Amino acid sequence: MSFQTFKKLVSEGVLQVGSIWTGDPRKNEIIKFIGEKHKVGFFESVNKLCIRASLEDEDTFNELYIQRLIVIKNTKSNEEYRANNNGVDMGTYSDIDNFYEKIKAI
Repeated sequence: MSFQTFKKLVSEGVLQVGSIWTGDPRKNEIIKFIGEKHKVGFFESVNKLCIRASLEDEDTFNELYIQRLIVIKNTKSNEEYRANNNGVDMGTYSDIDNFYEKIKAI
């Protein structure tokens, strides 16, 4: 249900998805996986793929969020939501739970 709330808020323009892919080779495997799962358009960049794919499937959203390949922005408050950077390469599923808790209040 939380993913559906997220998609609804994006469609209403309250939340906005942004890609923060930087070309880091450590992320190549996940980008390749996402590209195979969500068929890349001929002129589609990796950044556009990350944004589009994050809205198509909850598992993809979760993976992109945990891998710190997307960031969510509240367009009304300019608050940004992203997985924590605790000195490790990627976030955790608790980061997703925290994100869903925060958007419940919107």
